[in-house]
Amino acid sequence: WIQRGGRTPHVVAKVCRFRSMAHPHNLTLACVGNSITRGDGTHEPGDGTHSPFKSEVRMRSRGNYPILLQGMSGGWLRVSNFGHGGRTATRTTDAYIDTHEYAAALASSPDAVVLMLGTNDCKRKVWVHQRDQFMPALKAIAHAFLALPSRPSLLLVVPPPIVNPKSQDFQPQVLATDIAPRIIEVAHQLFNSSSRWARSPSATPCTPGHVSLLNLHALWESRYRCATASAPVPTSLDCTALYGPDGVHTSTRGAEAIAAAVYERFQLCGANMGTRSRRGAQIHSRRLGRTNYNGGMLRGHGVTQTPKKRW
Repeated sequence: WIQRGGRTPHVVAKVCRFRSMAHPHNLTLACVGNSITRGDGTHEPGDGTHSPFKSEVRMRSRGNYPILLQGMSGGWLRVSNFGHGGRTATRTTDAYIDTHEYAAALASSPDAVVLMLGTNDCKRKVWVHQRDQFMPALKAIAHAFLALPSRPSLLLVVPPPIVNPKSQDFQPQVLATDIAPRIIEVAHQLFNSSSRWARSPSATPCTPGHVSLLNLHALWESRYRCATASAPVPTSLDCTALYGPDGVHTSTRGAEAIAAAVYERFQLCGANMGTRSRRGAQIHSRRLGRTNYNGGMLRGHGVTQTPKKRW
């Protein structure tokens, strides 16, 4: 079940949600972001809700991590894709908050939100004017979701690296050394300002108001040896397989990697998800050449590693 581009958010709002930590069935999850979230557009009706249309050749191989995430869960996650291509966290003419998808995501009353923005903010024409506005803008978007009556949890994601981009407008070094640290700092600030219950050691990514961090940038550098400004090593085939020709958007394999990383985080919500959902995630992880994904969880003032789980 995938909400189609947020066109009928009232459907999501009517979904009966169970916030039990032991049985997180029918957890409504909103995936918010730019074209990396939107992917191939196959969740959208017709030719898509905005240009570029999903029928374009360049979009066909991008994968769609929210759809893959839905499949991995075996049904206990109800995932909506609220991605809009080319959008920024900052208040530019391409600001994400000016999109229909943003309004629909807020109206969907999600139980949890995956927020991944920043790739388009590293563009030369954007960053030179918006450097000081990035953190306040990202925090404002995060607060808008955290303040919803549904009290969703928030998974803030550092986007994957940019690798050998064809467009000179993208600045991989800015994403690596300026934007990534700012996203991490925003996650720390949000976590430290959340409720005591949401910060408790027993809190999970499904706990109302809980804030956690998934650093895909660091994960892809270390796991796949992606060559970036912060990790100047030769680009490996493991890394390039995650990207499309432009070095910015994911391939289907890259979308699988994102979905598996996000799924492992929400798997911490409870153990009773059923054999089918566990098996689905295991198959995807094996296809990617590893057993599981390991990302940073915010605890107190530091970022520690989530203990690896074996299925």
